[in-house]
Amino acid sequence: MLTENAKLTCGLDYNGQTYYDYSLRPITLAQEMALIDELDASTDKPTGARQAEILETLAYVTKMITIKGIDPADITVDFLLNNLASLDYNGIVETVKRLNAKFSAAGQSEELNPEAA
Repeated sequence: MLTENAKLTCGLDYNGQTYYDYSLRPITLAQEMALIDELDASTDKPTGARQAEILETLAYVTKMITIKGIDPADITVDFLLNNLASLDYNGIVETVKRLNAKFSAAGQSEELNPEAA
């Protein structure tokens, strides 16, 4: 599966260390369906549109991200809200965009050359 590797500018503190390297990969359809159910069932919904957008983005990121040195089970929306700098949040959003572009380009090249698949 395609991945996009990047570095956080400010880093994430975890167990006394700061981590910078991360990678993103697309989520599966099953993960997305489960995530939609979680978001719909949440009783702690933000009132503002921007807050809702950030929380939804972070929810997706928790399913997509791997941070070297941080236990994946600990990468939750709450963890990211309380530890991720806004500068790094914006960097992750840009990485998601690059991953999506890479994913789209891979699909287009397969359409142009079906034997390559």
